[in-house]
Amino acid sequence: MIAKENRYISAIVDRLVGTFKKADLNTGNTKSEHKNTESDQLFVPKNTFIRGDLSSASDIIIAGEVVGNVTCRQLTIYKNALVKGDVTAEELIVYGEAFGAISAPRITFQPKCHVEGPVYCNWFKLEQGAYFEGKMHRTDCDGTTVLPLVVPQADNSHPAESRSRPHLALVS
Repeated sequence: MIAKENRYISAIVDRLVGTFKKADLNTGNTKSEHKNTESDQLFVPKNTFIRGDLSSASDIIIAGEVVGNVTCRQLTIYKNALVKGDVTAEELIVYGEAFGAISAPRITFQPKCHVEGPVYCNWFKLEQGAYFEGKMHRTDCDGTTVLPLVVPQADNSHPAESRSRPHLALVS
């Protein structure tokens, strides 16, 4: 218990001097990273539960659980992390789970992530192994909806090729 408290105190002290502890996405190990204080980041650690809206003018990294809307510049949802609520960001990277409407010009769904809800974006990357259930809407940079994006039906003439990577197409 004392070791766990010392880790949290160390993370707070590091944050005050411009350094933060960041969990490695694959192993869960922590490492120190120096960060420019002008682009400070908010870090929600593993085993932390936040109920309510979370808003920041800078980046937010979530390794714990947030039940509420999240608004920020860049949002990263770590592996085993959870966000239940609407997300509004300039960029979103999901390794964990997200449930709710997502609006961001740039979105990346990493392998083994789980996302459910409508998505509004200009640029979208779906890595193989990512799970997405919802409707995709393409937007201009100003946020206006242009055309919905849909995943086309797999072409059975090349089954190995259709399973190897995700495909997106514009439908008018």
